[in-house]
Amino acid sequence: MQTRRIIEVLVFILHLNPVTDRCESTRIVAVSDDRNKLIDWYKSQRAEKPYRDDDGYLKVFRKGSSLEMFNPIKEDEFEGRNIFGHGIEMAWVQLDAIGQLQTNHHWVD
Repeated sequence: MQTRRIIEVLVFILHLNPVTDRCESTRIVAVSDDRNKLIDWYKSQRAEKPYRDDDGYLKVFRKGSSLEMFNPIKEDEFEGRNIFGHGIEMAWVQLDAIGQLQTNHHWVD
């Protein structure tokens, strides 16, 4: 009998809705192996107050930030995704896939 050991890492995935898309749309915008660091990073991207850009979009994240073109989530969505799929998802990922996650998405250390 052959066996193998698969090592998995617990990660937290931030899903947000683009301001230019339907409310059901969601994008992975950041990933971390530490929920608190991900939440702190998310909060650090917020602007001092909401503003409208030249195209009339209402924005809540700092101009030029990674999240500028996304709608915010509510505090309770830090613990899971809402009915539209926005929020922080907890997932187990194989260790050898972490490099691909770090390459394809913003990794919060």
